[in-house]
Amino acid sequence: MTVIAHESLLSPQWIAVRDAIGPVVRRFRARTDAVPRQTDPVHDMFDFISDHLGALDDWTGHVTDEINEGLGRVASDPEATEEEVRLAVSGLERRLRRLLDDFDHVRSVNPDRSQKRGWELLVRLYLDIVDQVQAWLDELIACLNNPLAAAEKRGVAGRKTAEIRLALVLEPPAETRALMRWAEGSRRARSAQAAEGRTRWRPLLAWVLVVLGLAWLLGGNNA
Repeated sequence: MTVIAHESLLSPQWIAVRDAIGPVVRRFRARTDAVPRQTDPVHDMFDFISDHLGALDDWTGHVTDEINEGLGRVASDPEATEEEVRLAVSGLERRLRRLLDDFDHVRSVNPDRSQKRGWELLVRLYLDIVDQVQAWLDELIACLNNPLAAAEKRGVAGRKTAEIRLALVLEPPAETRALMRWAEGSRRARSAQAAEGRTRWRPLLAWVLVVLGLAWLLGGNNA
């Protein structure tokens, strides 16, 4: 997404984004800081993690669309109305709420001792992603509040029309490789139990989701 400032001044569309996005950022931060109670039991942490990695993979695609095809496209359209801008901001907020809904679901789990390590890694992985999103939102607010400073920071100040690129770049969380090791150990243990007829599980689907999810995290994702 690129913010365009003409002679250090924002267009009416970007001013509308600035006015609408501020409350969204405040709600995002407040929601992140509110820790849910740990009440939900999880019977299969491996499948739980697989499902959430699949949800994260799905979420990144949708949030990319909301930023580039939604908010960025509308805000860069000189003919866009203030209502269209508000709708685009609302679309982005819906995606942000989805991430926080899933994060709250993970944090509300009360795992048993044998599953706690995998759960802790997943919580920290989510927290890392949420922190990166929060940093991007803060940078967006700073840019819209002071486009001249943002242009100077990026070395494009002094131009009649400054294009200020604001990409949401999700770097691989530090917990990704540790979670991969945990998943591999869990897979081996469950395979051994399945061979002995002591457990029933979704070996192919669950493992594919873990591998695909972690591959995305290790590779990073840009919006």
